[in-house]
Amino acid sequence: MNLPRINKTIKRVLLHVCLILIASFGIFPFIWTTGSSFKTLEEFYELKPSLLPRNPTVMNYVYVFRGIGEGGQSSGAAYMLILYRNSIYTTVVSTLLTVAIASLAGYAFARLKFRGRDAIFYFFIVLMFLPAGGTLMALYTLMRTLKLIDKLWGLILVYTGGGGTALFLMRQIFLNIPSEIEDAAKVDGANSLRIAFQIMFPLATAGMVLVGIMKFMGGWSEFILPQTFIRSADKMTLPIGMWRVTTIANNLAQARTLPSPGVTYTVMLLVVLPAVLVFVFMQKWFIRGAVEGLKL
Repeated sequence: MNLPRINKTIKRVLLHVCLILIASFGIFPFIWTTGSSFKTLEEFYELKPSLLPRNPTVMNYVYVFRGIGEGGQSSGAAYMLILYRNSIYTTVVSTLLTVAIASLAGYAFARLKFRGRDAIFYFFIVLMFLPAGGTLMALYTLMRTLKLIDKLWGLILVYTGGGGTALFLMRQIFLNIPSEIEDAAKVDGANSLRIAFQIMFPLATAGMVLVGIMKFMGGWSEFILPQTFIRSADKMTLPIGMWRVTTIANNLAQARTLPSPGVTYTVMLLVVLPAVLVFVFMQKWFIRGAVEGLKL
């Protein structure tokens, strides 16, 4: 018998079992939400509820897209499309702006020398530790002064600001790029802008993708900021609009006029599904960027 090989196999099996148990804490709620969105009314009141629906139905999805909109009126799919449009617009634009600004600033703090560089960088790092609620009143006053309340561009600017984490990651990534590459480019006569855009930025692609994914995930699920700065129903983002739809659904469920409590789970799934898909398809870049960016 090959005891070392057997021991190695046992350790690998135990490791995979532990990883599966840990992953189940994150996977189980998603499976439960997905399964509940296809359940009928009767299945929710069974004494022994099941994880997956026994008689799957798309009734809950039909009801959400057809019959439950702002104010409980039959705005249906049109209202859903408005929410998705607003969320995609604000999240994508703010993500692109954050990646561009953080990349330029990260390169400047990592490679360029100017007076007060370290002090300014540490100031941005300190901002990372300020609670969002502590600056909300001042931010609201500023937005009201600039007349950006209830405007999507105002929300985009709020999302883009305060990118201390993105700046820190991009600076670390640029610091980890060998300085010999930059020195060779300077010998060839390249200036700082050419070095940044043609050499450094392509090498920092993984970090940019990491920052983009983190910003997209945060912006897509953001609740407090759009709830504070958006008033009109046609300018709400998906979390706020769906929260109102869920409130309507819960009121209808108490009145026994809702087809199934699965409507609430359907709303939840429609909110988180795009973010989950982005992370699943971009996880390789996420891990690569995290490894490169967290090297201190």
